[in-house]
Amino acid sequence: MKGHSYLPSLPENTVRNIAESIATAVGDEIVADVQSKRLITQNGTNGRIWDIIHTNLFNVFRDSTITARPSRRGIWEFLPFFDKQTGVLYCCMKEKNFKRLSKMETNKRNNHYLAAIAYSFNSDLPDFEQQLSLFPREDSFDERAISQVIGQILSDLSIPASIVRRHGLILFQNELGQLLSLHCCAINSSFKIVDSQNWSEFIPVMDSVVVETNLDPHDPHNNPTHHLSLSKKATNRIGRESSILPLSSDSVKKNDNK
Repeated sequence: MKGHSYLPSLPENTVRNIAESIATAVGDEIVADVQSKRLITQNGTNGRIWDIIHTNLFNVFRDSTITARPSRRGIWEFLPFFDKQTGVLYCCMKEKNFKRLSKMETNKRNNHYLAAIAYSFNSDLPDFEQQLSLFPREDSFDERAISQVIGQILSDLSIPASIVRRHGLILFQNELGQLLSLHCCAINSSFKIVDSQNWSEFIPVMDSVVVETNLDPHDPHNNPTHHLSLSKKATNRIGRESSILPLSSDSVKKNDNK
């Protein structure tokens, strides 16, 4: 892989493992997870996908030069991981979420853990907008809050700040159960991408092996009239109409795009 001036490269095998971990999570694994638990609503599918992504990455980094440990920011748990050979601290994010964050007001954006990481480990990256501006921009960073966020992450990883040389943000896009793009970026504290590596070529071609299933209409748990006494008119109406949509892999995948 081609090297960059701001972002060291990972071995191709490691990148392939990362790509496969994310691709399987947003595809068959989330579908199989929902189907196995017979979930009829999927309000938390997006969060469940992240749990699977983090678990896949944690498992693939066992016995490697990469240390991965869960960390928490508020109610959200994420998985930072650190490559001992390059000194790069990584975390993952959906590209659409990064774009949303970058458009936020500065004060709100700077409360995000990603701002603390970029401020701490990518402070030397150029800010081209600031260089072209006639007026200096004042970014409000709470040094004390940043210290707490970074301290927690490094404590969870059991590493000192002195060995972290850079932060790499892994951005991806997925739709309908497919991983569409994958990039590793170096961002500055203004949430501008200064350097980027295209990892999309390492996305595996994957055919779904999950058998699409529907709710069994004969299962009493799926029968809303079970143990109810209905009139003949109501019974006839139920026989003519079906108000329950089958749960399929497509419905799981569409819900993930919300």
